[in-house]
Amino acid sequence: PVALYSPETGIVNSHKLVEHFLETARHNSGIDPIIYNTEVVGIEKKNEGYKIKFRHDGTEENLFTRILVNSAGLYSEKIAQMAGIDTVSAGYELEFWKGEYFSVNGIHKRKTKCLIYQIPVKGKVGVGIHTVLDLEGNLKLGPNAFRVEKIDYNVDESKREEFYESVKDIF
Repeated sequence: PVALYSPETGIVNSHKLVEHFLETARHNSGIDPIIYNTEVVGIEKKNEGYKIKFRHDGTEENLFTRILVNSAGLYSEKIAQMAGIDTVSAGYELEFWKGEYFSVNGIHKRKTKCLIYQIPVKGKVGVGIHTVLDLEGNLKLGPNAFRVEKIDYNVDESKREEFYESVKDIF
């Protein structure tokens, strides 16, 4: 069995990290830099930036910004199109990929206290199924990686054996 032992690799509480960045931004600017539950409904390129039309609490408002960062995730293609980008010719068309995880239970759930990565296989997508620790120290295996046509958050329980087989030799 071949694996990468990575004792320096860790995990981050992403929610706490984002809260920290948000509080830092609030402290530095004196305003709340995020408008929640808001839909962008139009983007107009101007000489010095962008005019953003958005819908919030049932009303439409405008905002001007010199810099526009598209971090809309699953809606980023739509936002790019609103900003006037031909997403097809620019190569910005979204492909949906999915990764699943399985929790390790029983006597094996505390088998390791670090992340262990398998050597990536040429021609395969991703870094392969590896050990993942959650913030409580529980062990998970994942993710696999495969393309999907539509967004689906279900985990295919029939893949449990595939996950086990992929990591059994590294313990």
